[in-house]
Amino acid sequence: MAGEATTPALAGPTEWSVPMTAMTATEGSNLNLELGTNAGATDDYDSGLDVPHPPPGPAVTFDAYFSITDPLFSQLDKDYQASADSIQWTLHLESSSEDITLIWDISGLPADYSLTLSGAGPDIDMKAIPSTVLGTGIHSLTIIAAGVPANTPPVLSGGVVIPDPAYVTTLFAYSMTYTDGDNDSPTSIAVSIDGSAPQDMSVKAGEDGDYRNGEVYEYTTSGLAKDVSHTFRLAASDGTDDATGDIGVHDGPTVVNTPPTAAVADVTPDAPATSDDLLSSITTPSTDADGDTVTYSYAWYKNDVLQPALTTNTVLAANTAEGETWRSEVTPDDGTTNGPTGQDQTTISATINGAPEPSPPEEPGPVPAAFSTSSLSISPAEASIGETVTVSILVANTDDLTGSHEVTLEINNVAIVTRDVTLVGGTSQMVSFTTAGDAAGLYEVEIGGQKGEFTVLPAPLVISWWSIGGIIAAVAMISLAIVSLVRRRRSALAD
Repeated sequence: MAGEATTPALAGPTEWSVPMTAMTATEGSNLNLELGTNAGATDDYDSGLDVPHPPPGPAVTFDAYFSITDPLFSQLDKDYQASADSIQWTLHLESSSEDITLIWDISGLPADYSLTLSGAGPDIDMKAIPSTVLGTGIHSLTIIAAGVPANTPPVLSGGVVIPDPAYVTTLFAYSMTYTDGDNDSPTSIAVSIDGSAPQDMSVKAGEDGDYRNGEVYEYTTSGLAKDVSHTFRLAASDGTDDATGDIGVHDGPTVVNTPPTAAVADVTPDAPATSDDLLSSITTPSTDADGDTVTYSYAWYKNDVLQPALTTNTVLAANTAEGETWRSEVTPDDGTTNGPTGQDQTTISATINGAPEPSPPEEPGPVPAAFSTSSLSISPAEASIGETVTVSILVANTDDLTGSHEVTLEINNVAIVTRDVTLVGGTSQMVSFTTAGDAAGLYEVEIGGQKGEFTVLPAPLVISWWSIGGIIAAVAMISLAIVSLVRRRRSALAD
């Protein structure tokens, strides 16, 4: 009702109020402004909730009030409305000569509401700024309160670890699906294994980034110990709320024993006689990924038949016979599981007086015919440059068999030509070669170890009789000239 100044008690988050003050330096002020919501309020004037604004006195130039469309009270100091997602108030301010300062207190505003002032320049976030100043004149401002939608917590589902069971060396993959109705990405998402520190998970390759339909996250690790009851727990947050759903403790994975690897066995000696003991040695030991101690068992097979009485790494010579094939199988054991076997085998040979029987001598091959060379001859022993020189050698087959022999002419240690000579046993043949020297000098010859030599002479000096005649004539003429000159001098002296 008009004139009532009672402020309703707010009953919950849907009922709240924001006190406001509008004032100038000297022109006037209104300290009773207030907006809010109440379960019993309407958009019109609500007696007992809204407070009417008193009319200004004569000659008053400042005024401040909330405007509504109610026909009875259209100006209010306090204006309450029904709670809604978006609520709007109209605030009227005016002054004729001074700036107006508007102050508000949002301590009663629910955290999930925004409050915005517009009409005084850029929009003002009233939750971030507690006041503003407006210039002289008439202002019609709009104040809007909007409920901020409540955050939807993310949901985890499908938590699993694979493979299960597996081994210490297995790469385990932990995965889950993260779903957020607000399409908020996770600010944290992790898996804790056996109660240890959380390990960050990564989005699986190929996901589309739409968290509303779920995104798969993964974490991989290896080296989990065997014989331990492993567990894991998933957790995530969208920055506002922690995830719900699959956040309990999961059992797994089960890490089973890893069998040892096969050892490399070697049976020695490699070619045993019936007098030799057989020894199965491990040249490359087994390895065990779990770090278990590995022991070995031995089995012997004679001609592929198991010999159950032989269980050590040795077979005595008394148990073997010529021609038998013995195979050793070595099986590793880590105390829980046998690993794959390693094997090697050998065959027993015969012995004579404690030593291996010698191999029969090889059949002799055919004996080649024997050849000799003799009677090397060189003609001529001296030759001109380019003149043909004949070199001959007597080749003889000194055996009874027919055979072939290569005869090679060498000059100055260089093979010049080779001929293949075939002779019936007991016969001989003179083999001849021709050659020539292209420069003056001594040429050493060798055929089949027989040696000789020939000499190539330098080219002779060629005498031209016409040249000699010309020289003689020239000398005669010079002599006559000298005699004539001497006579003239003597005659001149006599006179």
